[in-house]
Amino acid sequence: MKRSAVNSIMLVLLLVVASCASNRKAGWDQREETVKLGKKELASTIKLAKDSWDKRADKASLEVALVQYQTLVKAAQTKEEYYKYAVRLCRGYYFLADGHYPESQMAKKMSYWNMGTAWGEKAMATSEEFRSFVSKG
Repeated sequence: MKRSAVNSIMLVLLLVVASCASNRKAGWDQREETVKLGKKELASTIKLAKDSWDKRADKASLEVALVQYQTLVKAAQTKEEYYKYAVRLCRGYYFLADGHYPESQMAKKMSYWNMGTAWGEKAMATSEEFRSFVSKG
């Protein structure tokens, strides 16, 4: 899927979720720390993230993948890398909420949905056009 189409889908999702949550801080206003990974550490983190993601139907594997993608987003050297990992975190947290928590645990589901929304917003904020749009209010 093209990046512009993904951004459009994520914008609609953002507007729906944001309309339900008036006291949350937008993802594009949140900052992450950065980390520097050596080549071997980077390669092993990418491999573990992908291998765990492929088994995301298992909750523990998904949680491992999310930790690895959080490390990768902090180590991203380009906007494209950051975008790719932030989108994966967005999808992962939504899947964690929808696929691994029952309706009886709605507070937990909402927490993960909010995390997914924040990562989606961070991904969208890699677009200068989007950042310009939201900064205008």
